Order: sequence, then C-alpha cells, then structure tokens
Amino acid sequence: MTEALRRLGGWRRYALILAGDTLAIAAALYLAFFLRFEGRIPPDRVGQLLRCLPVLLTIRLALHLAFGIHRWSFRLSGLQEGVRIVQVSLMGTALFAMFFYFAQRAIKDVSVGPPRSVIVIEFLITTTLLGIARFSLRLAQAWGGTLALRSHSGDWARTLIVGAGSAGELLLRDLQRSDEHHYHVLGFVDDQPSKWGTTIGGRPVLGSLDDLPRLARRWQVKQLLFAIPRLAPERLRRVLDTCAELKLDYKILPVSFAYLHDRLSVSMLQDLAPEDLLSRTPVRFDAGEI
Repeated sequence: MTEALRRLGGWRRYALILAGDTLAIAAALYLAFFLRFEGRIPPDRVGQLLRCLPVLLTIRLALHLAFGIHRWSFRLSGLQEGVRIVQVSLMGTALFAMFFYFAQRAIKDVSVGPPRSVIVIEFLITTTLLGIARFSLRLAQAWGGTLALRSHSGDWARTLIVGAGSAGELLLRDLQRSDEHHYHVLGFVDDQPSKWGTTIGGRPVLGSLDDLPRLARRWQVKQLLFAIPRLAPERLRRVLDTCAELKLDYKILPVSFAYLHDRLSVSMLQDLAPEDLLSRTPVRFDAGEI
C-alpha cells in the first residue's frame, strides 16, 4: 500500500489522504453521538449530528490543509508528526466548540450545538483514527521487518552501535526502516554511565566500550558500527585492537556526516580511514601550488 501511495501523483495522493480523513472525521462524530447516547441516538439528535457534520469537516480539513497534515510521509513519520496530529486535532476541537458556543448565544438556542461530552469523545476518536491511519503502515513495516529478521537471522550480522547519542539513534532509526543492509542491531555501547541500562529505539545500552570483549562473546557479535562524531584516537585504537582480537568487522560514520541530523543514513557508513586515527586534522596539499 505504501508503494501504491508513492506511485500516485502529488495531488492524487493528497486527495486520497484527505478523503480518508473525511471518512475518519465523519465516523468519529457518529461514534461520539453513538457512545454518548448508549447506542440509541434520539431522532432530534440525528438532526443535530447532521448540522454539526459539515461544520466539523470544514474546520478540520481546513486545518489539515493549513498545517500540511495531508502531506504525510508514511515511511518517515515519527514522534514529532504524532504530536502535530494531536495539536491540530485539539485546535480543530477548540474552533468547533467556539463556533457552536457563539452560534447558541446568537440565536439563543442551546440545542443547535452538540453536547460537550460529544465534543470530547469526538476529539479522542478523531485523534485515534488519524493516528492509526498514518502510523499503521509504519508499524506494519516494522513488524514485517522483525519477522524478516527472525526468518533470516542466520544471514544477518549481529551488530553493536558504538555511541548512544543522537547520531547513533538516527543510525538505528534508518536501519530499522530500511531492508537494504544485513545488520541485526543488538544494542549500543557508550562510555557515559548515565546511559547504561537505558533503551534507545527499542535497543538497550549494554555498557561501555571496555565491556566490548564480554559483550561480543556473550552475544556473538560480528559487526561494530561507530556512530560517535569524534572518538579520541587513542580510545579508537584500543577498540580496534579489541576488534582484531575478536575478529569483529567494523564501519565508521564520518565526522562530516555525523552532524546531518535527520538526513543521516546507513549508506553513509564507510570503512575506517587512516585519518580517523590521527589526533589532529590531517594536512592536505594543493598540488597546483607546488
């Protein structure tokens, strides 16, 4: 389904997403009335529902367009996008409630607007449905990746990420949403004691770099991925000695790529270069000036 959405033209894709949002909002309002009146909506409340529906759709869809909720990346969505859905839904609920508050005061008829409990229930259901629609594909992809990992566990290199900072977290995120690699990430190692025992992206921080020999033997590690922007050369040499002793493969994230934040990906990993072991910036000559 993700591929089908990707192949659609821009406006067709957005129109399909907005159509899905329209159905979700309408269903949420109906369910809110249904739950409020315990499964039996009185006839006069049905008319109230029909009056509220176009107002609610206009407000919510206008906000979706204004804040780009329809421009959704199903593959790259994360926590920030989830927070944005909640914010836009809450804003829509506030405008919806304000509209009928002033409408009731203007015509002096409290039956024009929906009950307050319906407004609250509708907000909760709408937010839930929008979240399910937008994150279900990514959850299915992650679940499918887990199944693939289990079925091909013998073909994947058991891997530790060196560095539990932002670069390591972004690298893990890219590995989890990509199937173009052979790394089975078991966890992280990091020299900061405050990170030990914590979990990043569902993977634990297992200990420090000094624990590598023990961890490698215990978890049968075959690969290290260095995601530390600047590891001290002496420290790096000791780790590489450990890799040689344990016959571990390794790749490093170049310093120039480690600060790209959201654009960091597994394709940026490369084999260790000699300058990574230098304690200073390498001197480069311009042959044309000699």
